Amino acid sequence: MTRRVRRAAIVQFSAAHELSLPLQAWALHRAGFDVELLVHPRLVPHVANCRPWARVVALGTGHHAQVVRAWTRIRRTGARLVVSNTAHGPQTRHLFWLCSGAGIRRVAVMHFVDKLANSWSTRAIADRCHGIVVFAKHLATAGNAAYPGRLHTMHPILYPEAEGVTPLRDPRWIDIGIAGAVQPDRRDYAILPTLLADPALDPRVRFVCLGRCQRDDPAVAQVLAQVAQAGQSERVLTWDGFVPQEEFHARLAGCRALCALMHPGCAEYNDFVRDQVSGVLYLGLVHRLPVLVEQAIADPLDMGPAIVPYRVEALVPAITALLEQPVTAEAIAGHPAADLEVQARQYLQACLA
Repeated sequence: MTRRVRRAAIVQFSAAHELSLPLQAWALHRAGFDVELLVHPRLVPHVANCRPWARVVALGTGHHAQVVRAWTRIRRTGARLVVSNTAHGPQTRHLFWLCSGAGIRRVAVMHFVDKLANSWSTRAIADRCHGIVVFAKHLATAGNAAYPGRLHTMHPILYPEAEGVTPLRDPRWIDIGIAGAVQPDRRDYAILPTLLADPALDPRVRFVCLGRCQRDDPAVAQVLAQVAQAGQSERVLTWDGFVPQEEFHARLAGCRALCALMHPGCAEYNDFVRDQVSGVLYLGLVHRLPVLVEQAIADPLDMGPAIVPYRVEALVPAITALLEQPVTAEAIAGHPAADLEVQARQYLQACLA
């Protein structure tokens, strides 16, 4: 008797959150599913790394048109599991309404748990979910009372581009990476001139800002001007455009540590304390690099030696201590947070009946 093929669809309607897709495709493929990745067309080149485990299908644009295309594809392939990579918005709500009528198992990835309290749309999606995935244990607490047994955690740590990459290093410098676009309203880039002017900081330390740096932005220009006035421009590496993916991972691999630079006063600071997790933490797990994280944000995280907590006023001593006694890649790799099999298994708990 021929064994029936299990089919699954992972859906991402917007051009965002692609970093959480590879682990999902890999885990479902390993569990025996035939997987399709239905994504916004702008994401297609960014999810090419998923092709060993899933077919990538562009959904086109237009809210209603995307839902119709996704639903048509799901019905055509006979998928019995549908995962929305974003548990928010009318498209997921409408797709899950269609799936529930057809008896299809529904799972959603929730990037912002505060929406369980302040968004009726997210609650409507959660009400139709068999499983909900969040990215840290403390985030699951927000939904456990309303959705007991349905919230699961994983760290989306599979980035194939990082495998076997040759580290890009300059022997003159000790690089500390700051991942993401240079946005002084989002991260505390304003602290960089103070850090670099501190004689207690090793003069070989260089901050590598791995994201687009828009020098014509007044806030960015002000930070760069202050660094230049202090005579420290060499110690801040930036890119005018987006960093090519290969160079991005090569630069990360060449760093001694990463720094989230999320401090009180930043626009999204409270969000990262309570409601979401920064993607820089997963880059640290992938590259086996410690991440310097402000104390209040670091406290609830379950990522073991990959997280190095500090108080803002003691960031220089924290960097010094880390350089004097490095956290090893082996120590990070030995923690369950960085274990691919463990994270895939936790994800599958949400997906499998």
